[in-house]
Amino acid sequence: MLIFVIVFNLFLTLFNLYIAFRLWRLRRVLARVAKTLTMVERRLHRIFYPAPEVVLRGKQGTHELRQRYHRLLVQIELIEKIFSLVSLGIGIWRRQMRGKRRLRSEKLFPAV
Repeated sequence: MLIFVIVFNLFLTLFNLYIAFRLWRLRRVLARVAKTLTMVERRLHRIFYPAPEVVLRGKQGTHELRQRYHRLLVQIELIEKIFSLVSLGIGIWRRQMRGKRRLRSEKLFPAV
């Protein structure tokens, strides 16, 4: 019986040592994981900390670009109207010039 108790205690001691060793290794792994995650979090913080400011600047730049685009559209419409008026003027001027040529040619060569 005494031998059984000694062997059983020895087995329990070895089992506890095995569990302690596994817990010690798990603690080391978890410490490395925590260290890595902390490092990643710091780097991400450095990368993304200025992000709101950059987004706001981009938003402002986009707003200014849209305003400039709208002004250019208004200017293009104005130029198209001017070209349309000039084209209309040239067309009227040509018709008047054709009419004057006919009158001149009829004066020079009257119909018989």
